[in-house]
Amino acid sequence: MQKRKIMTILSVVLLIVALFLIENSTHFLRRIIDDAFYDNYHHYLRCDELPSLEEVKDKVTDHQSTIDMIKNLDVNSVYLQVDSTSCPGKGSIVISYPSNAIRKQVEDILGGMTFYGIPIT
Repeated sequence: MQKRKIMTILSVVLLIVALFLIENSTHFLRRIIDDAFYDNYHHYLRCDELPSLEEVKDKVTDHQSTIDMIKNLDVNSVYLQVDSTSCPGKGSIVISYPSNAIRKQVEDILGGMTFYGIPIT
């Protein structure tokens, strides 16, 4: 009886550790919470996986018309900015929007979850 109790506790602890490791590498639960509860998307890339800040700024400059289209969806509520503070020398793009309808329009304009190859949040 004592061995069975120890094995059960050990199994539960191993399961919790395994789930923690899986979540830490896949961000599965965070992605679900971001999408379902907060209506957000986050790239969850490490700093070494992000493009250089120069590359991000070049893409923003090259595709200013796309940025204008996104901002014009709701002039006072949609913001697009370069995130240069999270990772020194690296960057991504942050897009803020007021509603799910605007989010879907932004995704339609971009054709996915990147801004011409640059990760977005």
